[in-house]
Amino acid sequence: MEIKLKKILIVLMVVFVFWRLAFNTEAKDYDYYVDQSVKESGDGSEEDPFDSIEEAIDELDGKSGDIFVKKGTYSENLIIKKGVKLFGESQNDTIISGEIKLEDETAIYDLTVKDGKTTVKIMADSDAEIQNCTIKEFLSIGIEAVGEGGNLKINDSRIGPSKGKGVYVKKGKGIEITNCKISDNEQEGVDIRANVEGFLSGNTIEDNDESGIELIVGSTELKITNNQIKNNGSSGIAAQFYENNDKKGNVIVMNNTISNNDKYGFDCNKPQGGKSGSSYWNDSIEISGNTISANKQSSINDSCNIIRALDEEEKNENTIDEEGYEDNGRQKEFTQLIAEIPIDPFAYLNQTTGQETEKQVNPEEASQEKEVLLLGKIENEQEDPAELSKEKILKNNSDDKNKWILLAIIIVTLTLISGFVLYYKKKKQKTFVFFK
Repeated sequence: MEIKLKKILIVLMVVFVFWRLAFNTEAKDYDYYVDQSVKESGDGSEEDPFDSIEEAIDELDGKSGDIFVKKGTYSENLIIKKGVKLFGESQNDTIISGEIKLEDETAIYDLTVKDGKTTVKIMADSDAEIQNCTIKEFLSIGIEAVGEGGNLKINDSRIGPSKGKGVYVKKGKGIEITNCKISDNEQEGVDIRANVEGFLSGNTIEDNDESGIELIVGSTELKITNNQIKNNGSSGIAAQFYENNDKKGNVIVMNNTISNNDKYGFDCNKPQGGKSGSSYWNDSIEISGNTISANKQSSINDSCNIIRALDEEEKNENTIDEEGYEDNGRQKEFTQLIAEIPIDPFAYLNQTTGQETEKQVNPEEASQEKEVLLLGKIENEQEDPAELSKEKILKNNSDDKNKWILLAIIIVTLTLISGFVLYYKKKKQKTFVFFK
């Protein structure tokens, strides 16, 4: 009996320990507490809190510490000094109206920051974290990482609406942006400069007046994965080249849905011109496993030149829905480029004269024939003999030659018939005069 009782007591103790670990509802211990609703500022304890956040930061006097901020609106411009972390009582109801600067090893959790010009600024050589926050109604930039060095983590946060850009990352920073909604900003959703390393994953980036994501490719090591990038006023993703940052990057765009953007799903451009080299985009960017559809100009700008038509592993890497083309299990990244190549000379003549051909072409046959014609163009641009099929290129040249020979024969035949008709008419007129 005694042994059974001991066993029961041991089981009860184990259950109690697990219950405490799983359902512990005790509040975290903080160094100082803040409540703007108190009539008079106290000593910063939970029972007698400060009435301003700045007072709590000053009280830490350069030491690390955690500050709990009760619900309310705090009209303050703050410098969060090294090692200090702010914890809001409620993301929606703990509001800082002003600007925040984050130094190294700092963080803000569960609060709203609004109304600043640059609302949250992460200083040079600083590691900072923003989690479960709302950043909105700013005039210029929501979150800006300035200077080189340091890492910025933004997680489970809402950025926008605003009159500026959502996130602006200067060169030389590390970033992790995950599970955020970045929307309704009057400029870019995310603007990333050169030589940035990190990833964007699981975000919804939508309804921004300019591109969803804009980035400078030079020396950038970036993964853009599993995001929804849609309904932006320019392109979904806009990659840029500048001659002063002309080194190649390593940008991986994978498993995203990129749709309904006003320009391209993925764009490549040179805002200041310059020469990037024919293989720059192709060597710097990998696009794989994405769904790209219903973008107004095209899924991928032809100038990107980042798809190798002969790489079998890339054939089905992206699902691209271009208007007027069925999938047919074929790669569509270069659909726009293929569409520029005529199937035959007669189709080309109809196109240039503004006449519409009544010939109905099977989409699968057209895709096959255009793909063969594309090979010669890819060869000239890529200059990679190892990847090309000489037999297909020779066949293409031979078929092309035969078509133009056929066209020449038809033109000569029509000329001869026209000449014969004119000759016959003149001869008939002379015969009539003679008899008259």
